[in-house]
Amino acid sequence: MRKQTGRNLQSIETWYSGVYHRSRLEARWGYFFDLVGLPYEYEMVGFDVEPGLRYLPDFVLPTVPAYVEVKPGNIPADEETRLARIVSAFRENDGIPLWVLRGRPSEEHHFIHIAGDDSSPFVFRKCRRCDGVCIRSIEDLGYGDIGKHTCGEHERWPVERYEHEFGLAQIMKFDHLKRSPDNAIAQGTGRALAETGARLDASNDRGGMK
Repeated sequence: MRKQTGRNLQSIETWYSGVYHRSRLEARWGYFFDLVGLPYEYEMVGFDVEPGLRYLPDFVLPTVPAYVEVKPGNIPADEETRLARIVSAFRENDGIPLWVLRGRPSEEHHFIHIAGDDSSPFVFRKCRRCDGVCIRSIEDLGYGDIGKHTCGEHERWPVERYEHEFGLAQIMKFDHLKRSPDNAIAQGTGRALAETGARLDASNDRGGMK
């Protein structure tokens, strides 16, 4: 595969964290990554997978590292066929793996399939000791540490679900974010938005906002 660089901003849907995302689903996953402290870049690296087939992953997770393709739970047959060709190319590549992230940011509705890994799908989890980001098989056959997971003995410590963060990602409202130099929120980083969401949610828990 021949690597290319650049960002294609056609088919604009949702503005978040200084960039247009092609869909609200992709923006929600970007917001979730910000909430859990997982650095990412959006549509930064493209590939010539095979003659006539070019591919631009939705996200790059540099600290994993991994490329991420976001898809809803069900996609048309022709798109499924195209995705299978892309996954096959990454299976044969010994470089950075491709994650196919299906579904919305929700404990019950997301699964991670890793190209070249035929084990059961994975889900996101959080280490209880260091708050590091993990992925764990849905069959509980162990998990891998990613992101800021630094305690060094993660296999000895239990993990927990991202119910709080998934909840925030699902209710995030993007309509008020405008691409304007006068809009401080739009010019802020995704981290600032994520921290704001966490504070508002905490205020709700205390009864400060309804």
